[in-house]
Amino acid sequence: MTHEQLHLRRILPKNELASARALAREFGDWASEQVRAQLGIAIPADADHPTAVLDDLLESGGRLYIAEVDGQPAGIGGLKRLSPTSAEIKRMFVRPTARGLGIGRALLGQLIDDAREAGCDTVYLESAPFMHLAPNHVPAP
Repeated sequence: MTHEQLHLRRILPKNELASARALAREFGDWASEQVRAQLGIAIPADADHPTAVLDDLLESGGRLYIAEVDGQPAGIGGLKRLSPTSAEIKRMFVRPTARGLGIGRALLGQLIDDAREAGCDTVYLESAPFMHLAPNHVPAP
């Protein structure tokens, strides 16, 4: 990072979730627009919203991080345990205006470290064709 200051802040169940919810909504809106524009599929307005995953993630003992640049929320990423040896990265998103600053790499690295610390040897990242920078499967070293 150059002049920008990147900080990953872990969100705990008792912490304020406002920034995480705002980023999850932004992710959902962005993903819905991408699905409509590139795949021709309209996601119904009453579909589960990405913010619902946050409560489930925290209640199940997962991890959730907000990436902040110069004190402003710029990205989000969560980790959900799937089995004793595997986990899934959830709601990984970096605001378009903050891309190229290493935020996604920092979030991914932290989540993989957390998975490794929890005894996982495999980490999955569900992705879509329009998320061309996201890998479909990330093995934890």
